[in-house]
Amino acid sequence: MIPAPSREISGTTIDIHLIGAWLGLRALLLALIEQGGGSIVLEGAVVVDIRMAVATIYSANQGGILPIARTATKGSLHPG
Repeated sequence: MIPAPSREISGTTIDIHLIGAWLGLRALLLALIEQGGGSIVLEGAVVVDIRMAVATIYSANQGGILPIARTATKGSLHPG
């Protein structure tokens, strides 16, 4: 049986890792657009690539960072 964190701990983990990454990325993209360009580097954890039953929620959150980055940058890029 996979040990399951409480709903409260799961929600806090999502807020910190996934929602926090999204809010930070959104703020950085706005700043980069205002200044005319730049770079953002997002980091995830290797736990995404390693099957660890005890890190299910954390792993899912880390795995969501790359799709957030791809979606956000595609929406903010424009020619010129």
